[in-house]
Amino acid sequence: MPKEYVKEYFAFGEWHTITEWSRITGISRTTIYNRLDRLPDDGTFEDVLEPVKKPRIFDIGGEKHTLSEWCKITGIPWNRMHTRVNRLKPGDSYEKLIADVFTTPEYEAFGEKHTISEWSEITEISKATLYVRLRNKKEGETFESILAPVRKQVLYEAHGKAHTLTEWSRITRIGKGKLIYRVKNTPEGTPFEEILNSFGDNNHNRGTSSLMRFAPPIPMDDIKRKYENDPESKFRWMCFSSYLRKNPFCREFLRKRQNGLCPVCRKPLGDEKTWMHFLDYDCLCTFTNSEKQLISISYPSKRDQNRRERVPNCEMCMLKKPEQFEKCMSKYILIHGPCNELIFKETHAD
Repeated sequence: MPKEYVKEYFAFGEWHTITEWSRITGISRTTIYNRLDRLPDDGTFEDVLEPVKKPRIFDIGGEKHTLSEWCKITGIPWNRMHTRVNRLKPGDSYEKLIADVFTTPEYEAFGEKHTISEWSEITEISKATLYVRLRNKKEGETFESILAPVRKQVLYEAHGKAHTLTEWSRITRIGKGKLIYRVKNTPEGTPFEEILNSFGDNNHNRGTSSLMRFAPPIPMDDIKRKYENDPESKFRWMCFSSYLRKNPFCREFLRKRQNGLCPVCRKPLGDEKTWMHFLDYDCLCTFTNSEKQLISISYPSKRDQNRRERVPNCEMCMLKKPEQFEKCMSKYILIHGPCNELIFKETHAD
């Protein structure tokens, strides 16, 4: 990540990055990130920097190890071991923790016995697929039938990327049914890139009717009036509609989610100017009206190269509240500047 986009966090009257705070406090960066993930909404960054507690030691059979070390020795999953610790009664021996060491079942096929993980590596079938097949196995059916090859989905290549029709539909916002129809009714051998371009030309000049699907259902002024009487809601709406758009993390998230393509013209999003376009103005940020929950980032302009802006910590939101983060991001798409101008002209035409 470029240096100007490295986030800084405020505590004890100072601003520092995660790496710098790790160096100052002696707390590992991994621990700081984990604590940020579990930080409550009313918590501050100073809470994250509390001293690290030493791990608990368990003496079993004369050997002393931490809980994580005992998990590695016995093969018992950490969650199961932690549950057993919580269920220990006063006076119980720690030996109860490893009374029945967890063993992974093996399944026989083609004269060999292996675990699900090993069969997954051998057959190149994902463990999730094998577990689903095992759960749905009919009575009398052998394990060999579960190892039947997985039917591979057809990939279509365009703009240097290969995806299934479902993935292309999500990336380009073209209905999957339309893509299937166009593929079936296009002469064999036609590049898939031409099929995508057939929904619009190569010069950001799409038909006006198709642009209307990118127009927000309710005008911005109506949404603004909806929240202007409540200071808290007004601040949260401003975070969503204005401050969030200055956060480079959100812009890069949209670029990756769209696989580097503009949903309007289906052309790659290069180094040219891009625009975070609204699909819907009606949404509130999860952060409340508190400066402690905003982060400071470098946001240089032509006049002031040292300019800084305060934006919502969207990366923390994605970790702590992924459903709300996805809700916010579903209201935006990243498009070319000329595409945004075309949408504006069409949606604001008299």
